[in-house]
Amino acid sequence: MLYGPLAPFIGRDVTMTAAQQGLLVAVPVLAAAILRVTLGNLYQSTDGRRVALMDVVLSAIPSIVLPMTTGVPSYPMLLVLGVFLGMGGASFAVALPMAGSSYPPKVQGLVLGLAAAGNIGAVLDGFLSPHLTDAFGWQRATALPLLAITSVALYGWASDAG
Repeated sequence: MLYGPLAPFIGRDVTMTAAQQGLLVAVPVLAAAILRVTLGNLYQSTDGRRVALMDVVLSAIPSIVLPMTTGVPSYPMLLVLGVFLGMGGASFAVALPMAGSSYPPKVQGLVLGLAAAGNIGAVLDGFLSPHLTDAFGWQRATALPLLAITSVALYGWASDAG
């Protein structure tokens, strides 16, 4: 969801038509919808913890690449990075079954509710990204620190009980 609140800022630097800006915002959402099927199948057929870690690492690529880009990134590059941003949205295909299978039935409702509360990230993106962009620029308004914390938590505590 990061491109949505950043689109007006990106549009100041990258020449785009209104249709191109709409596509830029849509690519991560579409990628997330498609990748949910892929990640769900991977979760069922392999080690779910590895799939979750891979998802976090791949979704961090834009947060690493954009600040390192000298000058203004190209529109096609932003579209490709949008696919990687979509990995974050696809993570629910792994998070929910992992949370559901790792806890006893007595607390699964609570755990699944907490896992689904991860949707708050989209709200935080919309609320915080413009402020971070004003302070650091749109290429540096990233979620990399949060993704790093998530990676450490997944590596240290997640298990694949499914």
